[in-house]
Amino acid sequence: VLRRLVLPGAWPVLRAGLRLSLNAAIVVLISVEMLSGHDGLGAAVWQSWQTMRVEQLYGTLLVLAVLGLVFNRCLGR
Repeated sequence: VLRRLVLPGAWPVLRAGLRLSLNAAIVVLISVEMLSGHDGLGAAVWQSWQTMRVEQLYGTLLVLAVLGLVFNRCLGR
């Protein structure tokens, strides 16, 4: 009953939950890196914001956007 009825019926809800939780995890990860990290993408965003390096800021934000899209597409399949 579990394999034939429950899991196939719950699969769309599980997939949607995974996609939402992955997006929330990425946002929390970047936020924590901005506040307390010395290395990583969040720290790069924060440091480029503080030093007014606009090119580096937009480049890092572009990398973050592409990572978010790739992760979302991978879970969407």
